[in-house]
Amino acid sequence: MNELVAKNWISIKRYSYLIAASAVIVIAILALLYMQYQSIRRTQEQTRATMKANLELRLLEISEDAKRGI
Repeated sequence: MNELVAKNWISIKRYSYLIAASAVIVIAILALLYMQYQSIRRTQEQTRATMKANLELRLLEISEDAKRGI
């Protein structure tokens, strides 16, 4: 049993740099995904605000046209 644990430990130790590099890559990918998600949310909010402003402007134009028509 101790030999098996020792072999596993040596195997883990041998590939420790690879494991660490893989962990760093996974963390970086997760960080990039989170940043992309935040960017998408900001873009959606900006789009909503722009659409609302355009709608308000259009409604203002319609009301001005209606006032001139009266």
